[in-house]
Parts: sequence; structure tokens; C-alpha cells
Amino acid sequence: MKQKGSNEISVMIDGVKWVPFVTRNLSFWHQNLSDRGIFHHSKDFGLVSKAQLFVTINGIETHIFSNSQKLEGYGHSLLKIIETKRKIKKLKIKYENFASWLLEATEKCVRKTMPKTWDDFTDIYSRFCAGLALTAYLGVIGAERLTNRLKELGFDDQKIPNLISVITYPEEHTPLFNSQLYLLDIAKDVQSKRLSNTEINDKLQKWLLQYSHIPVNFCGEPWSLKDAQEQLNSLLKKDCKKEIDLLIENHRSRILERDYTLEKIRDKKLSLLAYALQTSTYLNEFRKNVFSKVSLEIRPIFKLVAEKVNLSSWNKCYFLTSEEIREIINGKLSNVDKMIDKRKVVGMKMGVNGKQSFLTKEELKKVVDLIDSIKGKSKIRKNGLSTVNGFSANKGIVRGIAKIIISPKEFGKLLPGEILITIMTSVDFIPIMEKAAAFVTNEGGISSHASIVAREMNKPCIIGTKIATSVFKDGDLVEVDANKGIVRKL
Repeated sequence: MKQKGSNEISVMIDGVKWVPFVTRNLSFWHQNLSDRGIFHHSKDFGLVSKAQLFVTINGIETHIFSNSQKLEGYGHSLLKIIETKRKIKKLKIKYENFASWLLEATEKCVRKTMPKTWDDFTDIYSRFCAGLALTAYLGVIGAERLTNRLKELGFDDQKIPNLISVITYPEEHTPLFNSQLYLLDIAKDVQSKRLSNTEINDKLQKWLLQYSHIPVNFCGEPWSLKDAQEQLNSLLKKDCKKEIDLLIENHRSRILERDYTLEKIRDKKLSLLAYALQTSTYLNEFRKNVFSKVSLEIRPIFKLVAEKVNLSSWNKCYFLTSEEIREIINGKLSNVDKMIDKRKVVGMKMGVNGKQSFLTKEELKKVVDLIDSIKGKSKIRKNGLSTVNGFSANKGIVRGIAKIIISPKEFGKLLPGEILITIMTSVDFIPIMEKAAAFVTNEGGISSHASIVAREMNKPCIIGTKIATSVFKDGDLVEVDANKGIVRKL
């Protein structure tokens, strides 16, 4: 493990420095396929290849690292595909086309599961995966470029984080926002006594048909009728008509503020970068929504595979590679229990030749030790560090008690008004994000989930600190200054 300055952490394997990229609830099955797609099919998006290393714990907790030597070239090629508005619009069309092909291939494979349909599905799945790294990295590198450009234009360092938050606000609502707006509309009708119990259930069923997949991401569970009823009951504690008006007005005023600010600055390079990040935010949520749908729709295939080899649960397929699943579908592989048992903690790396290999025991230990450090099991704060810097995703200054939340198992310890400090957020974090006074993350760019939700909830948020979970601990009194992008222990 290596640390430079206050915010850099890396691990050396095979003479290559691997730096933390993202942490997600992703299966080994997905990440094995995704890394290949990112390496071999980034060219489909006009990018150079990007090599990754990953470790998956318990089948679904995946920590992804990037080859630092490849990142610079990847970043340069990324900036080329956003150098004009026309290119950015073409990128959006490309995402939408890939999404359409993937949904079609998924439907065909579910309808008739056989080696050919599985190969077609996994091929387009891995190709679309190349877009995962694109939006994630664009959110980081784009914010850095915007920072540098604003400095060149003479803006004060302390004003820059808030300016970036303002000018990158996206036009389109996220699927999650739309789902909540729809539910608020149902709640508004309930409060005006327009709906019978039967009509309420009918409307909730329609809501589920459209939005139940949202919390799935890659490994989660869809919303049930019970979930929908609980969300509705929570909304009914508010004046729902007023909430709808506030949400719509907040969105409208932010767009006006964004456009006014860009018009006032009048810099073409800055406006283009801001537009690229607005689009990236949309694409980040768009492709997440597509993968959520696909992850839910392919579960019948996993159930079929599990039955063929007598697995106790369909989600045991998360521990297998796409080739192994193909062999099971083809009737050529049967004994997989021992293989799965050995993959409770498993890692793979991408070689320069584009071939993946499993991490050795020694390599795996090095990476897992680093992951433990990131989770806060060894405190950097012991060396005297009590302040971290990051990017401001939404302005505001809040003081409160810090709570370090690494996984959903820890959600219960965060109380209303406390500060959520985590590696990253996803849809399943929404209930505690509603309770938190502010959010701080290790990872993510201006188009990340935490950034988007912070703007929609209008709460202070600082992203990309890299080390916040290992600097602070539960119970620390901290100040989140999202106007300046600084978190400090008081």
C-alpha cells in the first residue's frame, strides 16, 4: 500500500501501480465480463483501452482499481470525444443504441436460453459495460478540467466548488426523481380524498411496473408492493402538493441559475465542459437504469442455471464467469460447488495483452489489506490528519456527528441530522440520505449518484475525497463545508 500527500492510495502488483477507481455492489460474474468490455470495447466509444483489477467479496462487494499507467491515455481520449457539442450528442446516441440492443438481446435470451442467445447477450452486455467507466471517469476528470479553467479565468479557489455544482446541473430528471414525483402525485390525490383503497393499490401497481427495477442496480432487490406502500405512507406525512411544487421550482430555478451563470462568464471552453458533464450525469443515470432492468430480467436464466447444477440459490451464479454459465447451459459443466466455495474473496487483473488472470494469494492479500484500510480499519487520522478535500457537489455548510457507513448492514446507526460518510452511494442509500444532514464520499465525480441526489435533495455534499472513511470515525464532530469542498474534524 502506498500513500502520497493526503489523498492518494495505491497498491503495486506486477510493477504496476493500481489506484482505487470505484466500489460498487457488483457481482463477480458482472465484473469479470465488464473488465473485458472496458479493455476491448472502449474503442466502440472512441476511447483507448483501460486496464482494471478487481476484488469481489462475498459475491457482490466489488472493489475496482485502475492501472495508473493507462489512465492518462484514457483521459486524453475521453477529452477528445467531448471536444464539440456534436461529438457529445453522438455519444448520447451511441449509449441509447447500445441500450436498445442490450434490452433486445436480454429478451431473446430469457425467451430461449441456449449457448447462442447467451453468447449474443454477453457480447452486447460487455460492449455496453465500456460505457460504465466512461461516465464514472468523466465525472472526475471533467471536474478537474473545470476547476483549472475557472482558475485560468481568475475565479477565487473558494468559489470554484460551488460554481462547478451550479454550471453542471443537468436538464433531465433521473429515473429515481421521476419515480418519487410520480409517487408524490399519487400521495397528493390520496390527501385530497380522491382515491379509494382499490384505486390506490391499482396506481401503486402501475408505479411498480414502471419503476420497481430502480433499486436493483446489479445485485439488489426490486421494490415490492409493500415497499411502495411504505414509501407512500412516508410521503403522506408531508404536504404533497407543496412538495411537488417545491421540487419543480427547485429544478427550474437551478436551470435558470446555471444558464445565467454560464451566460455571465461567457467562456466557450467552460460552457462546453459544463455541457459535457450535464450530459454525463444524464448518461450515468440512463445506463444505470438500463443495467437495473437487465439485472432483474436475467434472473430467470440464473434460476435455470442453478437448477441444472443443483445450486441452493440462483444468486450463486454471481460467483461464476460468463463462460462457466455457458458451459452449464450447454450441459458440459456440472460440479461447481467447490469452485464457488473458493471464490468468497476473489480477484482478477487485466494483462497488457487483454487477457484476465486470477490474483495469486499474495496479490489478493495486498489488495484486501488496502481495502480494509479504505474501510477505516486502520486509521490514517492516527498520523494527525483531520481534514480532507474533495469536490463540492452541492453547496452548504453543516456541522454534525459523523457516521461511517460502508454497507447497508450499517444503515441503522445513522440518526437524523448526522453526517453520512461513505465510500460511495447507490439507490439503496436513499432512506439514510434523506435522514442525513450532508454526504461525504471517497469516490465519485460530479455526475455520481451522491452528487445527483444531493442536488435533488438540496443537501451539502462533498465527493471524491478518496480517504474520508479512513480519516474520520463514528462520533467525530465534523464540519462539512461544501462551499469550499473541505471536511474537517472539530
